[in-house]
Amino acid sequence: MDRKVFGCFLLGVSVGVGIGMLVAPQTGEQMRGRVKAKADEGAEYLKQRGSALRDSATDLVGKGKQASTERRLDEEAGQRMSSEGGPNKATL
Repeated sequence: MDRKVFGCFLLGVSVGVGIGMLVAPQTGEQMRGRVKAKADEGAEYLKQRGSALRDSATDLVGKGKQASTERRLDEEAGQRMSSEGGPNKATL
């Protein structure tokens, strides 16, 4: 889904810049300034999205590590119980 959004964003920026150049004729210096401003906006957007994706990935990795640790501890507890003869009926 994120690739689709990113692709649409780039397409929109490209089309917008192209139409802007055709519809609003300006001097070369003015046009370069506008193109640079739009490129800077796009770069800022990409930085923000990259940061958000990095944070999301870090969070998912942390959750995965936690789930893996919990599962390993559960398996170890189960193995200990089975080697000790199972749960004591008096404690149930």
